[in-house]
Amino acid sequence: RIRFASSAGIIVVTPDGKTLLVRRKPFVEVFELETRAPKSAPLNLREASTGWAFTPDSQRLIVSGVRMAQVFDLATGRLAFPPLMHDGPVYEPQVSEDGRRLLTSSSDGFARLWDLQTGRLLAEPTLQTAQYSPAALSADGSQVLLFTRAGPVLRLQVGAPPATAFRVPSPHAFSRATFVPDAPHTVLHLSNDRAVAFDAVSGGERAGGFSYPRPLVPNLVRTLF
Repeated sequence: RIRFASSAGIIVVTPDGKTLLVRRKPFVEVFELETRAPKSAPLNLREASTGWAFTPDSQRLIVSGVRMAQVFDLATGRLAFPPLMHDGPVYEPQVSEDGRRLLTSSSDGFARLWDLQTGRLLAEPTLQTAQYSPAALSADGSQVLLFTRAGPVLRLQVGAPPATAFRVPSPHAFSRATFVPDAPHTVLHLSNDRAVAFDAVSGGERAGGFSYPRPLVPNLVRTLF
């Protein structure tokens, strides 16, 4: 049991099951689950958060916010490098399977791909949408799909020609999408009441979609820290 001096907010365990994070604005406290002792200094989020993600090795936490994404080293509680900036709120940070690339998508209309070892922007965005577009990062970090509100899905690759567009099955009240682990060309298109699987190359629907037993509260489809 861990006792807190004041009421705790959201509590999250890292993917490896070894570290507990407790949100108490404006900080996140970090504990070793085995010893129940603090693991590092509290993380200072600097601004309201809109989403979060872990690196696969559970060593770093990425928190998106009003105009930035911050990457924290959980062993020290410090930023791994200066914040990764946008000109609007940043949503749903996504990490490649090898933990080397980070995707951020913002209401400024840009999706940006970063080197998670250095914080360097891997490539200047070649496309700006009219507003925030949900995005999905492939497992190897080489491909980004942008789901525009106008309908087409845009496929972007670092160092490749301009984005190509295609259409996919579109669930009602679409919220986000994610590539399926161990199926590099399959994407799950998520809404408040179902998930549709489609081919990331052709856009055609695939087997593997499903409906939820009951619709989710809209805000639960987005994970807020």
